[in-house]
Amino acid sequence: ESRINLNGKDFLFAVDKSRHLMFLYQVKSENSCPGEYELVRIFPVSNGRKYKETPSGLFKLSHKEKAFLRFKDYRMGKYAYNLIDANSNEIWSEYKIHGTNEPNLIGNGNHSHGCVRLFDSDIIKLTENNYLKKGTIVLITDRLNF
Repeated sequence: ESRINLNGKDFLFAVDKSRHLMFLYQVKSENSCPGEYELVRIFPVSNGRKYKETPSGLFKLSHKEKAFLRFKDYRMGKYAYNLIDANSNEIWSEYKIHGTNEPNLIGNGNHSHGCVRLFDSDIIKLTENNYLKKGTIVLITDRLNF
């Protein structure tokens, strides 16, 4: 039986790279099995293109960055989070979950340099409502089976 240690977090995000979707699950109890998650919402995303693929694995989020301050052209939207490997705690600073100033590229293909892109309005709501925050668990896989 596969278990994911959620470190006391109430929410889990799962990215299905083949369908360009990110699923928000609410955890019914700590250290839950996949059957103990309740789907809350599905978000369209864009992920990495050929030779710049989004990595698969179990990650947690780093601290929130105000991406628009770092990149004046607003290409990463308002907020961004680095991915941290959940097993080794290595920060993968080249891979992020962030918004975008190119909403026409969301949900319809592999357009990023390896990051998971959301509509900027989605990442703002998820951040400001405390769903995305430091330590949140993110599963990224080619195709979800649950």
